[in-house]
Amino acid sequence: MGTKSIHALTMRQWHERLDYLVKQHHYLEAIHLGYELYLEKAKAVVGLKGNKDSKRLIVRDKVSWTVLL
Repeated sequence: MGTKSIHALTMRQWHERLDYLVKQHHYLEAIHLGYELYLEKAKAVVGLKGNKDSKRLIVRDKVSWTVLL
């Protein structure tokens, strides 16, 4: 809470972060985030569950459809 205003912060889910970057035309950043997610190096990953192989498959499909098309 600030002295003259109130600020609300939320944590976006991993796929929302990718969608936001693409919507803002930050394609290289979206690809980079997708790569970090794929390698399990990304920070503050919310909503990506499963074993390593299933997470990689989910991220690969999302990045392919969101960023590359």
